[in-house]
Amino acid sequence: MRYREIVCTYHQAQLKNAKRHGAIRQDLWDKLVGEFESFSETGIEPKHVVPVLTGEREVVRMKWGFQRRFKKKRGEGLTAPKPVVNAKAERMGDFMWRDAYRHRRCIVPVTAFYEWTGPTGAKVAHRFHMGGDCFFVAGLWEDHPEFGLCHTMLTTEPNREVAATGHDRCLVALLDHEIEPWLDGRALADFHRPDGMFQVETDVPNPRAREPKERKPPSPPEPPSQGELF
Repeated sequence: MRYREIVCTYHQAQLKNAKRHGAIRQDLWDKLVGEFESFSETGIEPKHVVPVLTGEREVVRMKWGFQRRFKKKRGEGLTAPKPVVNAKAERMGDFMWRDAYRHRRCIVPVTAFYEWTGPTGAKVAHRFHMGGDCFFVAGLWEDHPEFGLCHTMLTTEPNREVAATGHDRCLVALLDHEIEPWLDGRALADFHRPDGMFQVETDVPNPRAREPKERKPPSPPEPPSQGELF
């Protein structure tokens, strides 16, 4: 089965001004805020190394996305490593996720995430948030012998506001009372997220847009060397 990126291709983590969840100890919250300081303006994308909170209640820096190689379409070997940044919550029994689901859970602090709709070249960005407050996404992690520490985030069927933008997956943003059970390895009663959980802004500036590089003015022409005709 070839896994692909399903949802949340980008998320911001401006934690300094966000409220702390009561389920997270103050010392761990302070460490998360400090670790995310370097991303306060740019946000986070797949392959970035960012801090997560593990079930051992430790803040650990990990690369976003389980790194996997897949069979090429024509069966000619394997692809280069690709980040699998999401895991479907209903597939926790699959070989790819089973061991991490049982033994290696984490939570990922997020203040907003983005989705896109529309054709290539004319996509519309949608921003999902909770009014600036931090929320935590259920995650899994692994220590891969080749790629090191990596994490991925869980998705589930969309709630009302996510579905309204045309998406068929939604991040498993944990409610306060679900944080401790998730980190402790217990099963959640339901992965589906309540309607009204997120606020949505549509047609927002594309957070992945790159600033155009400043063009340098042309250099003045070199003066002709002695004896050159012009």
